[in-house]
Amino acid sequence: MSENFWQVNDIGDTLLMSQPTAMMDYLYLLSKLPQEEAEVIASRFIMASISYQETLSSVIYWLETFLHDALSPFYNDVLFVYLMNQILSSEIDELLKMRPKYLHDIASLNLPGQVAKDIMVQSSDGHGDMLSAINGEYIVVCFLQNECAACKAAEEYLTDSDVVKVLKKS
Repeated sequence: MSENFWQVNDIGDTLLMSQPTAMMDYLYLLSKLPQEEAEVIASRFIMASISYQETLSSVIYWLETFLHDALSPFYNDVLFVYLMNQILSSEIDELLKMRPKYLHDIASLNLPGQVAKDIMVQSSDGHGDMLSAINGEYIVVCFLQNECAACKAAEEYLTDSDVVKVLKKS
């Protein structure tokens, strides 16, 4: 069914492609397939959408929105990276590849099974350490921005949390 989806729905229809419904339906069908089969079928869709450059931007936008957003019910960075690779290896204008390249590079950093890069963190006592050098049964890492009111509230909540205080003692 997903293999024939774009034979019924016109990829070149800019109105259809500007709305999320068709892409959501398609991604739902893909999500029911094994990963390898979904990649093959989706790569055919990408190759077809590349021939309609007026809708390609919409396709990239919807793929980012639905496959790359961790809050999406269709979240699948493995498929997303695969499809961005398809776009990047195509013959489209280099300018059209800029956003897919950026998205590909970001998503490729966090694929399942990869070891995260070591980062410098500030420990609770204020010292900077490499994350890999910190030993403990539990390690809580919070990514906060100093200017962000919600981040400050989260930091205060964690600082005052009885659970975190117990973990600090252990």
